[in-house]
Amino acid sequence: MLISQTTFDNTFNLITGDISKIEIKENYSHDNCLIRDKTSNSTYYKTFILDENSKTKIVCEITFYPSSVTSKYLPRLTFKKIDNNGLQKEIEIKKDITIAFQKSEQALVFWKLIGFLNSFKDIVDTGEFDTSFGVYSKSKFIAEFETQTEKQKVEDIKTLINKADIKETDIRSILF
Repeated sequence: MLISQTTFDNTFNLITGDISKIEIKENYSHDNCLIRDKTSNSTYYKTFILDENSKTKIVCEITFYPSSVTSKYLPRLTFKKIDNNGLQKEIEIKKDITIAFQKSEQALVFWKLIGFLNSFKDIVDTGEFDTSFGVYSKSKFIAEFETQTEKQKVEDIKTLINKADIKETDIRSILF
């Protein structure tokens, strides 16, 4: 008889993996949550690959802690840049570490992870995520924008220009 060995420290690749094949489950002693492979109940994930290239990977380690306010578990996310041997990249002490998701694909993978955590609201405490953040399609944004007054439209355009850091010369070329 072959007994399967449970592994708890596996890495799930969010770029290539099917996130619908994993789930968050409360452990038997009801003091923690684990992320489990639905097809292999003995495989659990702690680390998620958010981006990778030929030299490095950006990963997110997730741990859960019981909330002191709710009866749910708070996810704690730790982002790391590691080399292909799994060693964390080190920099000089005085330098800030910045992990930026500058490409659309990188940002989409990050939000896939956040959406996954948020989809287990029955046991995971993501706070006011639903009321604070939302996903807007371009068509929904345009439809809502069209219903605004002229003054609201101008204010929104000003905000978008400031946030996008668009130069005055670019605005002039768009208008003419």
